Amino acid sequence: MRGDDRAAPPLPEIEGKIVFVGPPGSGKTELLRAIHARLDPATRGALLTPSEDDGSTVFFDLTTLDLGTVGGRPLRVQLLTAPGEPERSLLRRTVLRGADAVVFVADSDPGRMEANRGTLDALEDDLAAFGREGRPAPLLVLLYNKRDLPRAVSREELDRRLNPRDRPAFEASATRGEGLIEPLAAAAERLVRAPA
Repeated sequence: MRGDDRAAPPLPEIEGKIVFVGPPGSGKTELLRAIHARLDPATRGALLTPSEDDGSTVFFDLTTLDLGTVGGRPLRVQLLTAPGEPERSLLRRTVLRGADAVVFVADSDPGRMEANRGTLDALEDDLAAFGREGRPAPLLVLLYNKRDLPRAVSREELDRRLNPRDRPAFEASATRGEGLIEPLAAAAERLVRAPA
């Protein structure tokens, strides 16, 4: 057998991790379910959503996506949700560990602005801690969910209160299945630009 007839070994897979974080009730699990439902079954893994009797997430939700290839290398991404409650900060930090990107899910209900701000402040503290530990902080993308609410806070007000740093921000309605892929694509872009 001649040396040039041998097949080249397969290139290693690019693995990524995107975590959805937001205050309780902001729609993280519903977003993950809606994204999962709209993807080709051949490209997605099983959706795991362990929950309490009241519907709240026990630990985290999880699914995987195969996003094709980048430079001949397969790209696989884990999508997870993490709790936003202050008393579950240790679990949130555990889920965030190793994340390439974080999607902050804000609730557009006017009565939820304080919860949004508090959870985002806690998340920013978590991400800053990664920098202090010598690891790069994940990319942060904002997702304004529940835009279908009749009294939804305006986009301008959400930007003013939650996005003074002008991070990538998107609008969505998990219940209507609108605006789901754009924030996911923005979060996955880091993997495509700088595969490990």
